[in-house]
Amino acid sequence: MSSSEDWIEQFRQAVERYYEKPHDPFMEWFSQRRSENAFAGHVHELATILTDARFDQAGIPAEKALENTISVYELLSADLVSVSQVPLLTAPPNSEMGNESWTRAFVTAFPAIRATAIEIVKTHDWAAPGLQERIDAIPWMGVKTSRLAVRWIHELVPDAVEVDMSDSRVPVDRNLYRVASRLRIVDPSRDVYSGEGSLGDARIQQFARLAFPRYPVRIDEPMWKMARRSQDGGHCHPKNPRCDGCFFESFCPKMHRSSDPSATGIRL
Repeated sequence: MSSSEDWIEQFRQAVERYYEKPHDPFMEWFSQRRSENAFAGHVHELATILTDARFDQAGIPAEKALENTISVYELLSADLVSVSQVPLLTAPPNSEMGNESWTRAFVTAFPAIRATAIEIVKTHDWAAPGLQERIDAIPWMGVKTSRLAVRWIHELVPDAVEVDMSDSRVPVDRNLYRVASRLRIVDPSRDVYSGEGSLGDARIQQFARLAFPRYPVRIDEPMWKMARRSQDGGHCHPKNPRCDGCFFESFCPKMHRSSDPSATGIRL
């Protein structure tokens, strides 16, 4: 095995070790409820996944999104829900909506959630981009939450829906780009990221397909989380990263330690 192949294999193993431990409160809760046969069929399961993804907006903790889901999930097997049935939900802190408006917005969106769940189960075989586009049409879903829903559907209900993840794209942000730079996947002086199709984006997508041909986006979560703030469990800070304890520490070449490569390589 060449040194390049050995490095990629070490990277794969690090990613797989990351996923050996539970990191997502919704996935833990959903898997437990599914093992207890708590859902009234696959449509109920899909409606629950879509609902939690929709609640998991930027700025709201995953735990709080799950609290919203738990408070309504028994209602999600029905065709319709009313405002009187739904307890007051917690709105995202960065939303212009208050809790009451967020609750009414969920009730308004529920017919689309339900219809989408039915269509996903009925069609059964999906490619990740098409499934994401379909989910993105749900009111207040968005790219981040629809991408999250695709991943959950693929991992949580593989017997209900077949999702081909081979064309899934890695969402590039400053966190992931910084880790990719320090791992030498990209060179910030040359592989500039300025959006989808830019050289930096192409380099990262190519690497992801090389590492996980059937599931390229699998690299996203562990890389993104390693670049978060220390209090959020991160290590690969903009300057002077705290390498001890990082998933990639044993084989990372530790490039650009004294500067933030994403400040150089991301131009949006």
